[in-house]
Amino acid sequence: MEAVLTVLGFAVLPAIALYGYIDRYRLRRRSLRAGLAAFEEQYRPSGCAVDVASCYPLSEHMVKELAASRGLRYTGRAPGHRRLGPMGFAPDRAG
Repeated sequence: MEAVLTVLGFAVLPAIALYGYIDRYRLRRRSLRAGLAAFEEQYRPSGCAVDVASCYPLSEHMVKELAASRGLRYTGRAPGHRRLGPMGFAPDRAG
């Protein structure tokens, strides 16, 4: 039984590491157009939460500027999230 677990461990752990590497590699090869498309999928005029990691290569500042240009203001991280969660946006009352 111990040998089976060892073999499974040696097969599963590299597969997980390879999956993470491939995922990071694909994100790094994304174009600006793909980042904008990811932002558009999450954008709602009534307010939205945007996951910045899915919008790569856009930075947090770029996402804030895009939302501001569309009449939304940054409200901080979405409820229930602190540092790494999605960025929350609400309609700008002034504009």
